[in-house]
Amino acid sequence: MDAALAMIRKRSIPTRVTSAWRKTQAQRDFFEILEVLSRSPRLEPDKAKILYRLITRLDGAITPVKVRDGAGRPVLAVGVRGNYRDYSYERNAVDVLLDPDTYAYRGIRHVAGLGYYAGGKASGGPFVAKGTVVATMTRVSTVIADRPER
Repeated sequence: MDAALAMIRKRSIPTRVTSAWRKTQAQRDFFEILEVLSRSPRLEPDKAKILYRLITRLDGAITPVKVRDGAGRPVLAVGVRGNYRDYSYERNAVDVLLDPDTYAYRGIRHVAGLGYYAGGKASGGPFVAKGTVVATMTRVSTVIADRPER
């Protein structure tokens, strides 16, 4: 597991994206792991479990929560909390949604990290309470197709 984290940290450079400087090392590690999970069409359960365990060991990792994804399937939601800001007036956290048996990637959800007004208080937008799930993205299926020969 230490080798996997070392490989993740090698990729987790603050300059990868413009907002990375606002993230902690654990948040950058989490988003690198999330990238591996979300871009893999199929990951062996033992490898997916290693990535799950890595997430749960990161500083600020939440205790996994049993929830349902957008398709109604039971999943584990786990992520890393902190000060990551989508905009200056809101702070949402991202949780990865994993199959509770195989740790296969099922999607992500955005959770309000603190209470805020959507669009900022001056906009008159609705108040979003801390802990509110504000968006869920669900992977329903994955298909690998060969290119047709020309």
